[in-house]
Amino acid sequence: MRLYIKLRTMQYLIANWKMKLTIAESVALARQVRDYIARAPVNLKVVLCPSFPALPAVREVIQGTALELGAQDVAHVDRASLTGAVSALQLKELGVTTVLVGHSERRAYFSETNDRVGEKTRYTLAQGLRTVVCVGESSAERAAGMAHTIVAQQVHSAIEGATHSENLIIAYEPVWAIGTGIPVELADAQATARSIAQILSDGASHYPTHTVPVLYGGSVDHHTIGDFTGAPLSGTLVGNASQTAQGLIALLRVFPHSSSS
Repeated sequence: MRLYIKLRTMQYLIANWKMKLTIAESVALARQVRDYIARAPVNLKVVLCPSFPALPAVREVIQGTALELGAQDVAHVDRASLTGAVSALQLKELGVTTVLVGHSERRAYFSETNDRVGEKTRYTLAQGLRTVVCVGESSAERAAGMAHTIVAQQVHSAIEGATHSENLIIAYEPVWAIGTGIPVELADAQATARSIAQILSDGASHYPTHTVPVLYGGSVDHHTIGDFTGAPLSGTLVGNASQTAQGLIALLRVFPHSSSS
């Protein structure tokens, strides 16, 4: 049995607030987004990823709504002597449904290897968390014609030996596009999404048959998000543009409202 890319069944908007907001600012932003969606429900899964200290407070704001709580990182084991780390067990107690794994900033600044990303992926999937594995090449790797090879290596390492992969999502985030304000060309993002789908289909025959969404991330804003939510992509992982109420609500306005709005 094989994995196949998800096309339009479910769309995702995952807001990565990074370390940009205080707890009070995170709560205020969550309230504004909650109130907007209450007035104008949207046809997509919206996940808010505040920093760790803000998780409990943001949970209180969005509890009982369609909004979901996400975490920006997670450890690779439970109950270990790892100072400063946070386990999936702890995150689930806080109401977290989704975790980011292998973001380029974790790889670059915290020296996370493909092997460690794979450990985290296997662990979080086994814990029943929706796991968003971030992959993408640097500008030097792209210039050297290595983009496909790098992304393929990252995907293979992440999914090797993983189970419960019905909760797996892949987010293609070219490192050179993050924070620059200039997203990758749409055709490139679509081609990479198809390539990732082929990798999953060819190399994961031991997984149950289901669809795996592929998202795009990297300098997405309300002008471009509509492009990056069409097949074969299933939504976006957004940083800077999601970190203010004006920016995040502008992103949400691009999506069709549900029939209940």
